[in-house]
This record gives sequence, structure tokens and C-alpha cells, in this order.
Amino acid sequence: MAELIWFRCFIEGQHFPGVLLNEKGTVGFYTTRFVQAEGPEQAELEAVALLKREGELELPPGTPKPTSARVFVTEIEEIQASQVPEVQAGFSFFVE
Repeated sequence: MAELIWFRCFIEGQHFPGVLLNEKGTVGFYTTRFVQAEGPEQAELEAVALLKREGELELPPGTPKPTSARVFVTEIEEIQASQVPEVQAGFSFFVE
């Protein structure tokens, strides 16, 4: 088994329902996630999977799933374990 490396993944979300912020239209977000992986490609998959497990992007019951929502990992950077914060970052939302 290959050694796992820490990565900092900068993530951008686009075209999420504004209901997440009590807004009409769509919203986007920026966030950073820290994951361990064998390489950058796996780090990208791990970061997106981590977002899916978090509750901040869950829609209220009865809200239709968005068809145009997208998540992009815009930058992946290998880092030292000492650079990993104890708590994952929150989200910076914006109205599109």
C-alpha cells in the first residue's frame, strides 16, 4: 500500500439552489478541504466525497435536486501534516 500524503484542496461550487441561503436564484461557494490520499487525483475524489458527507449542502425536504449544480476542485496542493487544521473550514457562499 502506498503512503498517504496530505493535500489541501481548494473547491468552488456553482449553481446551487438559493434556498441554502434563503435567497432566490442560485448561489455558489468556496471552501477548502484537507484530505489524505496517494496522489492528487485521489485527493480530488476524496475532497468531493467529503463534501457530500457534510450537511451544509443538504437541501430542505421537498426542494428539487439541482441539475446544473457543479463542484470544481480548482487547486490541489501537497502539504505537511503540521499544516492541517484541527477543524475543516466552513463555506464562503455568494449569490450568483
